Amino acid sequence: MASADFSKDPMAKVNVWLARRMFRLKAGDRADLFDTMQFYLENYKFETTLMALAERRLARSEMYGYMLADWLHSLQSGRSLGDVMTEWLPSDEATIINVNAREKKDQEGFRLAMLLASSKKEMIGSIIGQLAMPVMALLVVIGMIAMIGIFLVPTLTKGQKVENWPWAGQAVVAISDFIINYTVLIGVGMVGVTFVVIYSLGRLRPDSIPLGPVRAIVLDKLPPWSIYKTIQGAAFLLSLASLLKAKVELKPAISELMKSSNPYTRYYLELMDDGMSSGQYTVIADCGFLEDNTANTIADFIRLSDSFDEAVEKMGTKSVEFALRKMAILSGTLSGIMGLVFVMTLMFFIYGISSAFLSVYTSFSV
Repeated sequence: MASADFSKDPMAKVNVWLARRMFRLKAGDRADLFDTMQFYLENYKFETTLMALAERRLARSEMYGYMLADWLHSLQSGRSLGDVMTEWLPSDEATIINVNAREKKDQEGFRLAMLLASSKKEMIGSIIGQLAMPVMALLVVIGMIAMIGIFLVPTLTKGQKVENWPWAGQAVVAISDFIINYTVLIGVGMVGVTFVVIYSLGRLRPDSIPLGPVRAIVLDKLPPWSIYKTIQGAAFLLSLASLLKAKVELKPAISELMKSSNPYTRYYLELMDDGMSSGQYTVIADCGFLEDNTANTIADFIRLSDSFDEAVEKMGTKSVEFALRKMAILSGTLSGIMGLVFVMTLMFFIYGISSAFLSVYTSFSV
């Protein structure tokens, strides 16, 4: 199969665009493809492998067939593997493949990238599973408040003198009025807050002015920022271990990761790079990027022996396990909080409405 040029096929261009976004999001798909690639690379050249994989997938109209054909066309057009991988992969996985490709170790690069993507798949799957219950509980609370505020309360208050009701009843009516009058504003606000939070995860550096210190002191101790920091720390150690396995020296490995990191992670890598330039290698553990128990173990390895490669590799795996345990604890805590909020919210609405109508009934009786 000749390499495919999709530049003049609008539908194919759409499929390539979709494949690029989906491939970045699906760590499991990347791990599977990396595993397949390193298996074939035992016996075949890289472009031959791409050609075979792309041909079968395109024949079956699979979206990733367009991706593989685009890789092949890009390489045959003279682009470097690094440029191609950077467009399609998360930066840390692309860096691992690129570094090994420079050393003519394509198979090893895909094997190490597969291990990293598999770890991400495990973490992401755990996060989704662990946080599903708290998120569902939160949605139930929001839905209950909206239903009561929009449909029930206005029906119950028709013809009633709300100003004579007890404080709890008036509070329920005020909440209902607020929801009805500002539904669109509330929706826009929730979407806006969600966007700002997601945007800040990888872009708000601790040295940014004026919100950076808030991130370092407060936000990184609260979800979702604390979750993001834990995952990034684990991914950093796994990426670093992969580069060290590829015989890249420690400081150049940090520099490689720095080039392709987002602003948040780059801040800590810059601290590490500056510290190592001064001979302070324990800065990797002391800069505040890694969880305390992980950082302490790495610092101990640095002080007690020269087996830093071994320490990073072991703690990369351990940090993933720690991240998963942390997710489980956080999920249980959030589920408990959301359950309590649900019960208290329901009781407040019941109390407010019942006290109001008890007051109306008492006034009629008198």
